[in-house]
Amino acid sequence: MSRTRSLLFAGLLAISLFSGCASIDPEKERREQTQSFTNHLAHLEQQFLKNPLTLDECIHIAMTNSYTVRKSDLEQKLARLNRDTTFSTFLPEVKASAGIVGFGPLPAGTPLADQFNAQAVSISMPLFAPTTWFLFGAAQDGYISSKLVSAYTRQNLSLQVSVNG
Repeated sequence: MSRTRSLLFAGLLAISLFSGCASIDPEKERREQTQSFTNHLAHLEQQFLKNPLTLDECIHIAMTNSYTVRKSDLEQKLARLNRDTTFSTFLPEVKASAGIVGFGPLPAGTPLADQFNAQAVSISMPLFAPTTWFLFGAAQDGYISSKLVSAYTRQNLSLQVSVNG
């Protein structure tokens, strides 16, 4: 009985897994994506090319739709996050603990000093950690470099649009 159930379960699992893959037609999906992209381009063409465009409008369109500019902006954001994350190593680390230890019923007349109570708070911060400073400096330099790359990417695209336009 148990073996029959496991075979039935395995069969249903295999059918459900393979039926999902069989329903996807990659050629149809690619045609639909191509048609959607073509329609989007036609819409943008009608929207922007009704009237002659100024150089500033051409540059704006190029900046908005450029993969290179988007990638450069994302790399700049990632470099900033890396720098900010690296800076967190300079923040102090705080640990706290508390404990109460009781000794059960104490005989009458036992001094209170025999009862034990403990609390502790620990704050630590590395004073001299050259690797931390090196990592933060590298992250800071990476962020500055990514800002420069982003600015030069935008300048290069503006120059290409100006020369080719």
